Amino acid sequence: SSDSSAPGFTFGCGFSNQGEYGGAAGLVGMGQGPLSLPSQLGPRIGGKRFSYCLMKQQHTGPDPATPSSTMLLGAAADPVPQGMAFTPMVQNPSVVASLYYINVDGFSVDGRRLDIPADTFSINPQGAGGMILDSGTTYTYLPSVAFTEIKKAFDAAINLVEYKDHPFLPACYSGPRSDVIPPVTLHLQGAVDLALPEDNYFIRVDGN
Repeated sequence: SSDSSAPGFTFGCGFSNQGEYGGAAGLVGMGQGPLSLPSQLGPRIGGKRFSYCLMKQQHTGPDPATPSSTMLLGAAADPVPQGMAFTPMVQNPSVVASLYYINVDGFSVDGRRLDIPADTFSINPQGAGGMILDSGTTYTYLPSVAFTEIKKAFDAAINLVEYKDHPFLPACYSGPRSDVIPPVTLHLQGAVDLALPEDNYFIRVDGN
């Protein structure tokens, strides 16, 4: 690699930061707006495109043989079509242009396609609705009509007692975790079926 400069690069700095990771707190803006990292560096690195692969935290480490999360910018992020599936980004002119929208066709739980109305994830004429990708948001938020169907499918497949007293997790179950969590598939435009890792939709809250 070679060093190069980026004159006029805009960035911010905080002086009283707190966070869970050794006190670090901050973000790298990867949106489509003019101040994002790929937008500012794009003219010097072969374009605004980027590729971001997030590995499980327990799989990463200092060992060079251990896979790590990788971000590629500009020309380095050119796609390798073999073994990859693609879904198009969707424009929503009514909201902040930096957001990344995709078209969601539906969900399957335990191999069964759920009965979710086709327009549930559509962007309406006023710009509301739709589904965005946001690596900085902790939870996935779904329209209630979609979540209700997913919750019904979980209740039918999970042979554990439902725990109804959690303050903000409405799909919560008590008991020893075993092979009872059903697989979930996200269906995207372009006939892309994304099998979600279990850790992305269920987490152990505590010992019970």
